[in-house]
Amino acid sequence: MVDNTENTELIDETTGEVKTNTFEPMQYVTFDMNDIKNRVRVFNAHNSAKSLKTIADTPINIVDVLAEPGIRARSGNPCQNTYLFTDDNLVFFTQSTGIARTVNELVEMVQGDFAKNTTNGYVTVQMIESKLSGDRIYKQFQLTAA
Repeated sequence: MVDNTENTELIDETTGEVKTNTFEPMQYVTFDMNDIKNRVRVFNAHNSAKSLKTIADTPINIVDVLAEPGIRARSGNPCQNTYLFTDDNLVFFTQSTGIARTVNELVEMVQGDFAKNTTNGYVTVQMIESKLSGDRIYKQFQLTAA
């Protein structure tokens, strides 16, 4: 299946059949929001996160995630705002449904605790892209280390 995020539909690549997108934006955080330092991290993420587009295919080490329901500025469609906190104190932001799907799966895999449930306290991922029709791109993460 390929995710057509602008039209919110799934297209089966083998049959060309269009199916309704079943992705539901999630809301969660993988760190303790009772700690003032973490509330500052969220504030700063909301106001100064870098676009995930800037990393291209450079691997990053994710230590924490913040996911919130959002709205796409261009289309007005619902999406998931995903903030990725890295081991080098950077924060990246994306509204990509493909990235949200893989990040949600990663968070589930580590049971919401990267420090406790990974070898080094993070997962290393690399972005992969698939071209779609209409100059669109479907982005996903490939896990390279956990």
